Amino acid sequence: MLAANKEQQLNLIAKRWPQLADELSRTTPETDITIDSSGNHPALCVNEIHLASIYSRQQVTAIQTCHLTDSCDSITVYGVAQGELIKVLLARKNIRQIKVVILNAALFIATLDYINHSKWLKEKKVTLVLGKSLSGIDSGETCCIEPACLKLPDEESRWLVDCLLIDLSSSFANNLLSNDGKRGQQIQQNLPYITADGDVADYFDTSSEKTFFVAGTGPSLEQSFSRLKERDPNSILIAVDTAVKSLYEQGIKADFVVSIDMHPHIAKWLDFPMDDHFKHHTPLIYFPDIAKETIEQWQGPRYVAYTIYNPYHQQLMQSIPKGTLFSGGSVIHPAIDLAAKMGANKIVICGADFSFPNNKYHVKGSLQENFSEKIMDSKYRIVNGHGLKQATNLQFIQYLRHLVTYIEEHNNIKFYNASRNGAHIAGCEYLDEKI
Repeated sequence: MLAANKEQQLNLIAKRWPQLADELSRTTPETDITIDSSGNHPALCVNEIHLASIYSRQQVTAIQTCHLTDSCDSITVYGVAQGELIKVLLARKNIRQIKVVILNAALFIATLDYINHSKWLKEKKVTLVLGKSLSGIDSGETCCIEPACLKLPDEESRWLVDCLLIDLSSSFANNLLSNDGKRGQQIQQNLPYITADGDVADYFDTSSEKTFFVAGTGPSLEQSFSRLKERDPNSILIAVDTAVKSLYEQGIKADFVVSIDMHPHIAKWLDFPMDDHFKHHTPLIYFPDIAKETIEQWQGPRYVAYTIYNPYHQQLMQSIPKGTLFSGGSVIHPAIDLAAKMGANKIVICGADFSFPNNKYHVKGSLQENFSEKIMDSKYRIVNGHGLKQATNLQFIQYLRHLVTYIEEHNNIKFYNASRNGAHIAGCEYLDEKI
């Protein structure tokens, strides 16, 4: 462990990044730090997490940089740790720019008592920023990551770390999707329906300048029942499949139902007493790989939609052309995109909580209404509409991230969030009064 002079390093930061230095000066250093000297190299430990390897740091940095080619000249490094990765990157002659992102300001300040970062802090190639100053990650950037820092973010950087974890897992998830034999089998079983059923594109641009309500199955949907009952009769309600029963039991009939789930248990949530008009005239919009049982359960008109991100759908597009809807993994995504492509100028999102408000998973009377109490032990948190932290999981964070990006890309539409009890959805206003 090198002798370190914290004040000297802070002065260096102040000369190069004065605003960052001001932020750091107001930060209380992490105190739960120990040194593990049991291996070949001493390493700092925080909450029993090693910031660096105590055995072979050269091998670790080789793994961290193995994806870099000679053409890479600009790198973003997420996490400082002990600075080993940054020094290795600076040794590469082709690197012209390195952006170093601090994921835990208190931890970074504390390491200055143990580690001398002065050499790389002086490098003109290096830019130092706080994770909380970034709105997200750039999918086009080349990056390297200090894995220990992903486990030790401060609250302000947690959203950024969640985005990194999602990106790290996306290639694995996409590979699973491409080689999902069951998905392919279900599509083969559904081919007669896919061929015969309608095209979702028939509804595109048919309801311009209208207000759409989109109902998910989050617990906060209960708060929207009154609003949905009293909505403008000219507005349109699109419901995800597992919300249909709860809505219907409140006297709320969806104008469209959207289903994308492969599992056959979805069919039972569409199997309940309903009047003949609703049963035979309400359209079901579905992805071609849903369970055959769900398709057969629906007695009204059916329309097929694809998503461009699914390799199986891409293949079908060639032989059986149908319209496409956006999907980032959740059924709420294509439901919202359907509203947008039908011509919505306002979209009110109900029951899209992306979290577990009041320790609940879904709206009362719906699929998995109550969830295990273990969800409250989740290490993942989002901020709800009241500014409070709330338990969630990485999958919900991924869905939320995709929705926020979608909203950013559709700034011609006004988006509203009907409840503050679920996740705060950036780009949505809250409904403080009726539209």
